[in-house]
Amino acid sequence: MNSIFIIGIIALIVLLFVFYFLPFGLYFVSKLTGLNISFIYITGLQFKKIPAKIIVRGLIIAHNAELKEITKEKLEKHFKEGGDVDNVINALTLAKSNNIPLKTEDAFKSNLKGVDVIEVIQKAIEMKNNEKSDN
Repeated sequence: MNSIFIIGIIALIVLLFVFYFLPFGLYFVSKLTGLNISFIYITGLQFKKIPAKIIVRGLIIAHNAELKEITKEKLEKHFKEGGDVDNVINALTLAKSNNIPLKTEDAFKSNLKGVDVIEVIQKAIEMKNNEKSDN
């Protein structure tokens, strides 16, 4: 009886460890959105010291916005170079939904130079709306 209790406690600790360190939630959400990312890839991000949550969330948003030029490699590279992945993805999504031309590479480059790309797109939208109201 005593050994079964000890084995149960050890099994519980192992399960908690596995669920804490392995990104089952991110994998599940990525599959629900139709994103084709492997569990091994998501786990590998953690070993590369890249926050899997940022990359996967960016890929999900890009996938939902049909930003086909966004790849996991581009997002990883941008993060490693010190860029703000969320800023770029949200700016590209905002630009696309408002018919503002913005090249993916330009957004990445500008963000690496310290530019808040979302702010630039918001100003472009304001200018576009002002032009419409003037006419």
